[in-house]
Amino acid sequence: MPTMQEDILLKRHVDSRCQLYLYNPPDKAKQRPCDVDGCKDGDPVIGLVICDACLGLFCLKHRYRSAHSCASESLAQQEKQDRKVAAQQKIEQHLGKRIPTAEKSNQATTKVKKPNLKLELMKMKGKAKGDTSIPLESRMYFTVHFPENSGRKPSPLFFDKSHTIGRMLDQIAKIGNIPNNNHLLSRDDPKRLQIALLPDKTVVGTEHRIEGILDNTSPIIIDMNMNLT
Repeated sequence: MPTMQEDILLKRHVDSRCQLYLYNPPDKAKQRPCDVDGCKDGDPVIGLVICDACLGLFCLKHRYRSAHSCASESLAQQEKQDRKVAAQQKIEQHLGKRIPTAEKSNQATTKVKKPNLKLELMKMKGKAKGDTSIPLESRMYFTVHFPENSGRKPSPLFFDKSHTIGRMLDQIAKIGNIPNNNHLLSRDDPKRLQIALLPDKTVVGTEHRIEGILDNTSPIIIDMNMNLT
Protein backbone atom coordinates (compact mmCIF):
# COMPACT_ATOMS: atom_id res chain seq x y z
CA MET A 1 0.00 0.00 0.00
CA PRO A 2 1.47 3.40 -1.00
CA THR A 3 2.60 5.65 1.85
CA MET A 4 0.41 8.69 2.45
CA GLN A 5 1.82 12.09 3.21
CA GLU A 6 1.91 13.04 6.85
CA ASP A 7 -0.52 15.95 6.54
CA ILE A 8 -3.15 13.70 4.94
CA LEU A 9 -2.71 11.09 7.65
CA LEU A 10 -2.97 13.75 10.33
CA LYS A 11 -6.16 15.21 8.81
CA ARG A 12 -7.82 11.81 8.62
CA HIS A 13 -6.81 11.07 12.20
CA VAL A 14 -8.33 14.35 13.41
CA ASP A 15 -11.48 13.90 11.32
CA SER A 16 -11.97 10.46 12.88
CA ARG A 17 -11.86 12.05 16.33
CA CYS A 18 -8.50 10.40 16.94
CA GLN A 19 -9.71 6.91 16.16
CA LEU A 20 -7.65 6.14 13.02
CA TYR A 21 -3.94 5.39 12.69
CA LEU A 22 -3.43 4.69 16.34
CA TYR A 23 -0.30 2.85 17.50
CA ASN A 24 -1.07 -0.82 18.04
CA PRO A 25 1.12 -2.03 20.94
CA PRO A 26 2.92 -5.29 20.18
CA ASP A 27 2.11 -8.57 21.84
CA LYS A 28 4.49 -8.76 24.82
CA ALA A 29 4.42 -12.54 24.66
CA LYS A 30 5.93 -12.41 21.16
CA GLN A 31 8.36 -9.56 21.87
CA ARG A 32 12.02 -10.65 21.74
CA PRO A 33 14.02 -9.79 24.88
CA CYS A 34 17.33 -7.94 24.96
CA ASP A 35 20.35 -10.13 24.15
CA VAL A 36 22.00 -9.25 27.48
CA ASP A 37 21.43 -12.12 29.88
CA GLY A 38 18.80 -11.32 32.48
CA CYS A 39 17.65 -8.08 30.81
CA LYS A 40 13.93 -7.87 30.03
CA ASP A 41 13.86 -4.18 29.14
CA GLY A 42 12.65 -3.02 25.75
CA ASP A 43 10.84 0.03 24.44
CA PRO A 44 7.49 -1.24 23.05
CA VAL A 45 7.47 1.57 20.48
CA ILE A 46 11.07 1.70 19.34
CA GLY A 47 11.79 -1.97 19.90
CA LEU A 48 15.31 -3.34 20.11
CA VAL A 49 18.40 -1.75 18.59
CA ILE A 50 20.74 -3.81 16.43
CA CYS A 51 24.49 -3.49 17.06
CA ASP A 52 26.29 -2.98 13.76
CA ALA A 53 29.39 -4.71 15.15
CA CYS A 54 28.15 -7.97 16.66
CA LEU A 55 24.65 -7.85 15.07
CA GLY A 56 22.96 -8.51 18.41
CA LEU A 57 19.63 -6.96 19.45
CA PHE A 58 19.64 -4.79 22.57
CA CYS A 59 17.42 -2.48 24.55
CA LEU A 60 18.17 1.25 24.71
CA LYS A 61 20.11 0.76 27.95
CA HIS A 62 22.45 -1.82 26.42
CA ARG A 63 22.67 -0.46 22.87
CA TYR A 64 26.24 0.81 23.27
CA ARG A 65 29.11 -1.65 22.72
CA SER A 66 30.60 -1.03 26.12
CA ALA A 67 27.22 -1.68 27.77
CA HIS A 68 26.75 -5.17 26.31
CA SER A 69 30.41 -6.24 26.35
CA CYS A 70 30.50 -6.37 22.58
CA ALA A 71 32.84 -9.03 21.21
CA SER A 72 34.17 -6.52 18.70
CA GLU A 73 35.09 -4.20 21.58
CA SER A 74 37.18 -6.93 23.25
CA LEU A 75 38.82 -7.75 19.93
CA ALA A 76 39.60 -4.10 19.32
CA GLN A 77 41.16 -3.77 22.78
CA GLN A 78 43.30 -6.88 22.17
CA GLU A 79 44.43 -5.61 18.78
CA LYS A 80 45.29 -2.27 20.39
CA GLN A 81 47.34 -4.03 23.07
CA ASP A 82 49.11 -6.18 20.44
CA ARG A 83 50.02 -3.07 18.44
CA LYS A 84 51.33 -1.42 21.61
CA VAL A 85 53.53 -4.44 22.44
CA ALA A 86 54.81 -4.66 18.86
CA ALA A 87 55.67 -0.95 18.85
CA GLN A 88 57.47 -1.28 22.19
CA GLN A 89 59.51 -4.21 20.87
CA LYS A 90 60.54 -2.26 17.80
CA ILE A 91 61.61 0.68 19.96
CA GLU A 92 63.66 -1.60 22.22
CA GLN A 93 65.31 -3.26 19.23
CA HIS A 94 66.10 0.11 17.69
CA LEU A 95 67.53 1.53 20.90
CA GLY A 96 69.42 -1.67 21.59
CA LYS A 97 71.36 -1.34 18.34
CA ARG A 98 72.47 2.19 19.28
CA ILE A 99 73.82 1.28 22.73
CA PRO A 100 77.60 0.61 22.62
CA THR A 101 78.57 -2.95 23.48
CA ALA A 102 80.58 -1.99 26.57
CA GLU A 103 77.80 0.21 27.96
CA LYS A 104 75.17 -2.40 27.23
CA SER A 105 77.14 -5.12 28.96
CA ASN A 106 77.52 -2.94 32.05
CA GLN A 107 73.81 -2.21 32.20
CA ALA A 108 72.69 -5.76 31.55
CA THR A 109 71.67 -7.88 34.48
CA THR A 110 72.03 -11.64 34.49
CA LYS A 111 68.76 -13.40 35.16
CA VAL A 112 69.18 -16.80 36.77
CA LYS A 113 66.42 -19.11 35.66
CA LYS A 114 65.30 -21.44 38.42
CA PRO A 115 65.30 -25.08 37.32
CA ASN A 116 62.01 -26.93 37.17
CA LEU A 117 62.82 -29.84 39.47
CA LYS A 118 59.75 -31.87 38.52
CA LEU A 119 60.59 -31.57 34.83
CA GLU A 120 64.25 -32.43 35.48
CA LEU A 121 63.19 -35.50 37.45
CA MET A 122 60.89 -36.67 34.66
CA LYS A 123 63.69 -36.33 32.10
CA MET A 124 66.13 -38.10 34.39
CA LYS A 125 63.77 -41.02 34.98
CA GLY A 126 63.64 -41.65 31.24
CA LYS A 127 67.45 -41.84 30.91
CA ALA A 128 68.75 -43.05 34.26
CA LYS A 129 70.38 -46.45 34.67
CA GLY A 130 70.64 -48.59 37.77
CA ASP A 131 69.55 -51.79 39.46
CA THR A 132 66.14 -52.55 37.93
CA SER A 133 65.20 -54.71 40.91
CA ILE A 134 64.84 -51.55 43.03
CA PRO A 135 61.11 -50.71 43.39
CA LEU A 136 60.11 -47.50 41.63
CA GLU A 137 58.96 -45.89 44.87
CA SER A 138 62.37 -46.57 46.45
CA ARG A 139 64.47 -44.99 43.70
CA MET A 140 66.30 -41.69 43.94
CA TYR A 141 67.89 -40.10 40.88
CA PHE A 142 71.15 -38.19 40.55
CA THR A 143 73.45 -36.78 37.90
CA VAL A 144 76.76 -38.47 38.71
CA HIS A 145 80.06 -36.86 37.70
CA PHE A 146 83.21 -38.95 37.49
CA PRO A 147 86.88 -37.99 38.04
CA GLU A 148 88.38 -35.94 35.22
CA ASN A 149 91.00 -38.59 34.46
CA SER A 150 88.32 -41.28 34.05
CA GLY A 151 87.26 -39.92 30.67
CA ARG A 152 83.59 -40.59 31.50
CA LYS A 153 80.82 -38.07 30.95
CA PRO A 154 78.25 -37.29 33.68
CA SER A 155 75.51 -39.91 33.78
CA PRO A 156 71.98 -40.05 35.27
CA LEU A 157 71.83 -42.96 37.72
CA PHE A 158 69.33 -44.17 40.30
CA PHE A 159 69.87 -45.88 43.66
CA ASP A 160 67.86 -47.32 46.52
CA LYS A 161 67.09 -44.42 48.86
CA SER A 162 67.39 -46.68 51.91
CA HIS A 163 71.03 -47.52 51.13
CA THR A 164 73.98 -45.67 52.66
CA ILE A 165 76.20 -43.22 50.81
CA GLY A 166 79.03 -45.73 51.21
CA ARG A 167 77.10 -48.42 49.38
CA MET A 168 76.18 -45.95 46.65
CA LEU A 169 79.88 -45.02 46.35
CA ASP A 170 80.81 -48.67 45.79
CA GLN A 171 78.15 -49.01 43.07
CA ILE A 172 79.27 -45.82 41.29
CA ALA A 173 82.92 -46.91 41.40
CA LYS A 174 81.95 -50.25 39.85
CA ILE A 175 79.86 -48.57 37.10
CA GLY A 176 82.66 -46.13 36.27
CA ASN A 177 85.47 -48.70 36.51
CA ILE A 178 87.15 -46.56 39.17
CA PRO A 179 89.69 -48.31 41.41
CA ASN A 180 88.20 -48.47 44.90
CA ASN A 181 90.57 -49.27 47.77
CA ASN A 182 88.60 -47.55 50.50
CA HIS A 183 88.62 -50.68 52.64
CA LEU A 184 92.42 -50.36 52.85
CA LEU A 185 92.60 -46.59 53.36
CA SER A 186 91.99 -44.38 56.35
CA ARG A 187 89.21 -41.79 56.34
CA ASP A 188 91.67 -38.93 55.77
CA ASP A 189 93.81 -40.66 53.14
CA PRO A 190 94.22 -38.36 50.07
CA LYS A 191 93.46 -41.31 47.75
CA ARG A 192 90.27 -42.36 49.50
CA LEU A 193 87.16 -42.05 47.31
CA GLN A 194 84.37 -39.78 48.47
CA ILE A 195 80.93 -38.63 47.30
CA ALA A 196 80.55 -34.85 47.19
CA LEU A 197 77.78 -32.41 46.28
CA LEU A 198 78.30 -30.06 43.36
CA PRO A 199 79.13 -27.33 42.65
CA ASP A 200 80.96 -26.63 45.93
CA LYS A 201 82.26 -30.23 46.31
CA THR A 202 80.93 -30.67 49.83
CA VAL A 203 81.88 -34.17 50.96
CA VAL A 204 79.02 -36.35 52.18
CA GLY A 205 79.62 -38.82 55.00
CA THR A 206 79.46 -42.43 53.83
CA GLU A 207 77.55 -43.54 56.95
CA HIS A 208 74.43 -41.47 56.05
CA ARG A 209 71.43 -42.89 54.26
CA ILE A 210 70.84 -41.50 50.78
CA GLU A 211 67.32 -40.20 51.44
CA GLY A 212 68.41 -38.46 54.63
CA ILE A 213 71.06 -36.23 53.09
CA LEU A 214 70.54 -35.98 49.30
CA ASP A 215 67.69 -34.65 47.18
CA ASN A 216 66.38 -36.04 43.91
CA THR A 217 68.20 -34.69 40.81
CA SER A 218 71.15 -33.47 42.93
CA PRO A 219 74.44 -33.33 40.97
CA ILE A 220 77.12 -35.35 42.77
CA ILE A 221 80.71 -36.36 42.04
CA ILE A 222 82.88 -39.32 43.01
CA ASP A 223 86.55 -38.49 43.40
CA MET A 224 89.55 -38.77 45.71
CA ASN A 225 89.95 -36.67 48.82
CA MET A 226 92.86 -34.79 47.33
CA ASN A 227 90.73 -33.57 44.41
CA LEU A 228 87.84 -32.40 46.58
CA THR A 229 89.73 -30.03 48.88
